[in-house]
Amino acid sequence: NQIIFQAFELKEKLQEKLKQSREETEQSKKEIEQLHGKISEGVLLLEGEEEILKGTEMKYFELFPERNYKQGSAAEVHFRLAESQFYRLLSGHATAHVNKVEYVCNPILINKFNKAREELKNKRSDEYSYPVLAFHGTAIANIQPICENGFKVPGQAGFKHATDDGYWGRGTYFSEYPNYSMGYIKGATKLLLCQILQGKVFQCTQLIHGADLKDGYDSHCSPDKKELIIFRSDYILPQYIVHYKINAGEFRYTASRVTKEAIKKKLAKIGKLYKKAIAIKDKKIFTYYKFAFIGQMVDTPLAMEALVKRFGGQVCKNTVPFGGAPMTMGLFVNGF
Repeated sequence: NQIIFQAFELKEKLQEKLKQSREETEQSKKEIEQLHGKISEGVLLLEGEEEILKGTEMKYFELFPERNYKQGSAAEVHFRLAESQFYRLLSGHATAHVNKVEYVCNPILINKFNKAREELKNKRSDEYSYPVLAFHGTAIANIQPICENGFKVPGQAGFKHATDDGYWGRGTYFSEYPNYSMGYIKGATKLLLCQILQGKVFQCTQLIHGADLKDGYDSHCSPDKKELIIFRSDYILPQYIVHYKINAGEFRYTASRVTKEAIKKKLAKIGKLYKKAIAIKDKKIFTYYKFAFIGQMVDTPLAMEALVKRFGGQVCKNTVPFGGAPMTMGLFVNGF
């Protein structure tokens, strides 16, 4: 009985965490869209920005995580937009934090981008012309030239891939997930956050190493949609330089110090619970649920499978990852 109750308890906790995570992600997404909308429409301008936009000289506006920003001010909105985009889809580096944002105001690149956006709108439709924010990782030495002169794409003089010609096409790679871009910067702590025009996206289903843009499309994306490949420089507007830091107290895995004696006692307790479970009458309480067994078990795999099936459950032959389908549970016998 206890094994069954604990399995249900685990299921409820996982479902609650999943629900909470989805709600937080959705809330962050809405907030980012609102902030992005204000900036894209030119509703909010930093002090001196209006004069810069009328000329040809560019400027970097330095923004910090300060409490004394006036609520709803341009400075606060710009910083929050970059910071929120960084945290929203951050994984793996959960202890990273944004300590500075540089807002890049380059009137020449802004005009080129807006013109390209209008052309895309006329070519496709309004829905295809909305920009998205995505990260790009590059060497620190490349950041200033990119902000001043824009990105170079295949076919332009000086274009060079950092690694190869690209699994999903020979273009410039971006991701809404900062972790993907962090992989390209080799220990540096600055990422470019850009507005990009995707237009009509070709979703790759297999490697198309070094391929040109597919006919009839404006960009490519990887099979999991986490990498975006852009083929035109005027479809990219470098807007922020996000400075971040990995906290000194970053998590490191250390082996458990549980003694052999403690493990032996725990296994003995599990064995008693297992015997009780075997004696329980058959009930279809695990219908629609799948189980995977890993680690040390108190009985043979066949016997464990038989127990799950008696209660209406299904057994996966492969281990179920934590990121699997919501209705899939892993039954870790040596964890009870």
